[in-house]
Amino acid sequence: MTVAPPETINLIWANFENEGKGDKKLWRDFYTLVRSLEPHLFGRAEMQGAANNGKAGLLAAEKALTPPEQPLLRPRGWLGPPAVSDNRTGIFTRPDVFEPVNEWEHGTPWGIPPTNLTIRLVQYPGDPDCRREICVAAAHHHYASPLARRLEADELTKLADKRDMRDRTKDCPNGRPREAIVFYDANSYPADSLDGDLQPPDLSKIPDLRHQVHRMVKGPGSTFIPDCESDRTLRRAGMEDIARHLAVTKEDDRYLARTTAGYPDQGGPGRIDRVHATDGILAAVEDLEVIDLSGLSDHDAVHVKLSRRRLVESLTPTG
Repeated sequence: MTVAPPETINLIWANFENEGKGDKKLWRDFYTLVRSLEPHLFGRAEMQGAANNGKAGLLAAEKALTPPEQPLLRPRGWLGPPAVSDNRTGIFTRPDVFEPVNEWEHGTPWGIPPTNLTIRLVQYPGDPDCRREICVAAAHHHYASPLARRLEADELTKLADKRDMRDRTKDCPNGRPREAIVFYDANSYPADSLDGDLQPPDLSKIPDLRHQVHRMVKGPGSTFIPDCESDRTLRRAGMEDIARHLAVTKEDDRYLARTTAGYPDQGGPGRIDRVHATDGILAAVEDLEVIDLSGLSDHDAVHVKLSRRRLVESLTPTG
């Protein structure tokens, strides 16, 4: 175990297409790249086959993420419940930064259920009592149904509504809500696009009729408009899109980079991979970068950096 905690905490989200589709070199290259980013909290989509042979795939991923010659820093991984396909979600935590408190499941509706954890920051000598907990989900929205995505987003708002009775204040005598982080492949568009953000495609830009059905919802009159409801729902519930937060607070649209190239007949590039968080997490955010996974996956990764010092402040009870 390291003597001192890291000053920067790295959150990574990646949809690694079908866990490399059985290509061992692709698999090794992906995990080598992610390991180089020193992930402390790592959310995943499309962990195909990770539960086969007694979760051998999950354990192999843990090993591949372990820093060289530091076996005590081997991350621990969790898989979401079985899905309609074999592409499950997952979360990995590194033991020197986060300790698991609980694992739980959402109810229906989920084609690919999220992985849900409650975690706590590992305390080091000199830290205050930063015992407030964080609810984390790695989610993969339904690719073909706007209605299903809306219901899934409603379920994810529960993360920001889990109160901690040990953290009572005058304004929250029944306990303050825990902080929350949602990693997800939204399979839909950001709402209320900012200047510099990728604009959702117009219906006329999507000649693929199936994709029109999958990504558009009924608008005024006889029109159809891009589905932005998941983003809108999470933000209304107090979980802001971190890329949007940084673009506004730092006045820099580089944070709004695309996360998938898409296909020309489906509207082209999009920012469908996003990380949302509550105010206490946002207060600790230092930076966000989209990591190019060209040649490895059809999605890029999202890398969020948190100040551990500021996260400690957010997770210290005030009552």
